[in-house]
Amino acid sequence: IFAVTNLQHDCHASECTTRSTVPILQERLESTKRRTIVTHKSTNLWIMNVYSIHNHDVIRKAIPSEL
Repeated sequence: IFAVTNLQHDCHASECTTRSTVPILQERLESTKRRTIVTHKSTNLWIMNVYSIHNHDVIRKAIPSEL
């Protein structure tokens, strides 16, 4: 292992959609607040911020320059 990083699914580029909203429970009761349910598309599109992590130099060397 040379480095550890965190990849996030790119919903914007993958064109994931919001399916609906559901109430947020507070002490087992439905509140007036709601959260959005996202339907993710299965793609190989990822986001990685190499400039905010401590091992960015190792990761940058491993990623092809055209990416």
